[in-house]
Amino acid sequence: MNVLMVGVGGQGVLTCADILARSAMECGFDVKVSEVHGMAQRGGSVYSHVRYSKRVDSPLIMVGEADVIMAFERVESLRFAHYAKPDGLFIVNNQKLDPITVSSGQVAYPEDVFERLGALPQKVHVVDGEKLAADPKLRRSVNFLLLGALAAHTPDISGEIWEKMIAEAFSRKPATLEAILKVFREGMAAAQ
Repeated sequence: MNVLMVGVGGQGVLTCADILARSAMECGFDVKVSEVHGMAQRGGSVYSHVRYSKRVDSPLIMVGEADVIMAFERVESLRFAHYAKPDGLFIVNNQKLDPITVSSGQVAYPEDVFERLGALPQKVHVVDGEKLAADPKLRRSVNFLLLGALAAHTPDISGEIWEKMIAEAFSRKPATLEAILKVFREGMAAAQ
């Protein structure tokens, strides 16, 4: 399974990649992860390749080989669309967060992201992170809405394993954990 997670710094891309990797390892898979987070703290692009199978030789997903592209920011889905398999899946957050190239005035933000995605042969599942982000208590949990949607498309990793790995990652923050698990379950249910 090849999952490419893409977004903007601060969206929790690396946290979700870590939880996916730990979940796959818990199921006995060989897992490889590669990440790039250059100017992440300044709103730059962040992405992580997560690959798992009985045996994985390289941490990098080749162009045209991603089973899932999980985009935490909608325009990032287009930037990495060439990685998707023809029968792949896009899980896309509907939130708009201006990447550094837009906020610095170098380029304009494309307003037709979902139309462009709809023209591609892959399936597209849009996650309503914008609605969740409107609630100040849940704003920082949007990444778990996407992770829940991903969990619905990874039958080789059970919901119990996902929740166990999330609980381990947030064991020192029990109040936060309950909110995160609630959001994760919402994302999973919406994608089923």
